[in-house]
Formats: sequence, C-alpha cells, structure tokens
Amino acid sequence: MYSCYQAAYKRYEKADNFRSFESIKDEFLNRKNKNMFYYGAFELETNSLIVFFICTCYQEYFEINMSKFNPEYMALRPSDALYDFVLNLWMNKPEIKYISSDSRSLNHETNVQEYKINTFGFHKAYCKMHIQYRPCIYPIVKILYRFRHLLKRLDGNKLIHAINTVLQMEEIARM
Repeated sequence: MYSCYQAAYKRYEKADNFRSFESIKDEFLNRKNKNMFYYGAFELETNSLIVFFICTCYQEYFEINMSKFNPEYMALRPSDALYDFVLNLWMNKPEIKYISSDSRSLNHETNVQEYKINTFGFHKAYCKMHIQYRPCIYPIVKILYRFRHLLKRLDGNKLIHAINTVLQMEEIARM
C-alpha cells in the first residue's frame, strides 16, 4: 500500500503533507474506528497494488477518506474499476443515503473532483467553512492575509506553501 501511496505523491508538485511509512502504519495498527474499509485494485502480472481507497461507513453515509492512484497505471483506468465496485456495493445498501468522496485538496493540484463529477455523476456539495484558530495564531493570519498575493509568488518554498494553504482556507471562509 505504501509504494502506491509514494508513487501517487510523486506527481504532486507542491504537496507538503506527505506521510512517512511509520505514521501510516501506526495509524493503521492503532485505529479506533472499526467501521473503516480498505479497497484496492491490483495489476495482474506483478500483483502490485495500483490504486486504493480508505473508507469509513457512518450510520447514513459512506465516505471515501483517501484515494491514491499509481500514475504509471492510469492508462489501465483502475480507478474507474474501483470506484464502480465501491459505488455499486455501497449505494445499493438502503441505509446509505449518500457517498462522500473526500474534499477538494488545497495543498496540491489534482483533477480528481472533475473526474468524479464527469465519470460517476458526483456533484459538488458546497458548505460554509468555519475556522477556529488558537488565540495567538489569528493575529498572524490576519496580518499575512493582507500579503497573500505576494506570498503566492513565493509558493515554491515549503513553509510559504503551507502558509498559503492556510490563507486560501481563510479566503474561502471569508466568502
């Protein structure tokens, strides 16, 4: 699973939320939620995992928390097969009212939201973002927010990129 995760992250130019093997392993081994499900698709010749989903089932809905695709195998369209399998499995359960397929990433560019809309009929569900900062952080965000356009030009730096992600969330919250 981790090799697929690593391969997926190689195509994200600005991602700064890459997790170590130990971090993911610890979360997997110490998970408290028993309603988590793991799905994957394998390349037949090498038996390599090339796409996986980590999902959670709640009382009335099902959520795809993480989806990672090995870009080397995208031409085979394994994500189509796995989405089709998971959607058919869970949408046919009468207690499941909807499926949430994660939120839009602000941290790195993907076209996965448009892909899900165009291929599987997902639609965007807009909501109001509420952010709660620690008291010592909000004044800093307020000052940096005035310089967000300048900071976007310096986005190649990992620290600035992380700050820009927070400022983008602040901008969404102010809409």
